[in-house]
Amino acid sequence: KADRSQRQYGHVDQTKGRAKTADEMHVQLREETLTPVKQSVQAGEVQVQKVVHEKQQEVPVSLRHEEVVIERHAVDRPANANDMDDMTDQVISVPVYEERAELQKQSRVTEEVTIGKRAQEEQQTLTGTTHHEHLEVNQTGDARVQGDTGSTGKARTTQSWSEVMPTYRSHWQQSHGTSGGKWEDAEPAYRYGYEMRNDPRYQGRRFEDVEPNLKQGWGQTQSGAKTTWDKVSANVRDAWNEMTH
Repeated sequence: KADRSQRQYGHVDQTKGRAKTADEMHVQLREETLTPVKQSVQAGEVQVQKVVHEKQQEVPVSLRHEEVVIERHAVDRPANANDMDDMTDQVISVPVYEERAELQKQSRVTEEVTIGKRAQEEQQTLTGTTHHEHLEVNQTGDARVQGDTGSTGKARTTQSWSEVMPTYRSHWQQSHGTSGGKWEDAEPAYRYGYEMRNDPRYQGRRFEDVEPNLKQGWGQTQSGAKTTWDKVSANVRDAWNEMTH
């Protein structure tokens, strides 16, 4: 037989050309974190446009014009010889003037518009889902495990509810059997606590830290629709803490 240092396990490591030996078995636990990355994108556009409108205006103006004034006065005096010599037809022209107005357009600046941009800051909260890896040790048969296997300090063997139910029932009867209740009414809460305690999302965590998640999950189950969290939380906590004893 090959000794411990020569035995190979798992898949072939392409860099080594062979599988790993017992001394090379390492598991890395990783987790994801969220980091905001800023980038500029066009959120919209503002157009500033000059539009010409027409309107009718009335401008009052005073205009002058000339009129011919004819005044006649009765006279009775002798005419002299000179007045009689040019006694012929005569036309006298009197020019008459008037003012006329035309409108002239003149442009004036009535307003100045300055167009610019300035940056404003606002606080936003981004929500994302991350994943993290944890170590879960399951043992079968007579295999023994030593060392740090988790927060409980021992390897956890995941069993079905039917396998562990008698233990929880006995514990409930010792603690609550004299209260007049029925195990059948308490069992859904105990089973929920046991199964959630084994859920990879919650393994190794305290009940107080995950109770909001458990409450939400209970409300989505068929049992939760019949019984409120306030009525079952004590039994769920009991099952949860019992697993760590």
